[in-house]
Amino acid sequence: QRFDVAITSGEVVNQDLDLAPPVTKEVRGQVKDLQGRPVAGAVVVATDDSGARTATGPDGRFTLQAQAGTTIVVANDSGAAQLDVPDDDAPTWDVDVTLEPQYDE
Repeated sequence: QRFDVAITSGEVVNQDLDLAPPVTKEVRGQVKDLQGRPVAGAVVVATDDSGARTATGPDGRFTLQAQAGTTIVVANDSGAAQLDVPDDDAPTWDVDVTLEPQYDE
């Protein structure tokens, strides 16, 4: 992850850095439409280097391994959602996802 820090001549800047390796989390959840119905067959993709992907089951549920701090994209024909995986030390993250319609401009 990139950080931009501006240092003015003669000043001191303190910056905390987390140099630990990324934590891999098990992300578990259920995808629903705007009416609250489970969405089967939605694609769930981690945007980290692993590029892990899966699809929701008949009940809208999924499980995916993703690095903390990465973004997960969930999509199907009727909508999409984007989630940021918390950058903490918890080994799992349970989420409920509601797909929002996507419109072309």
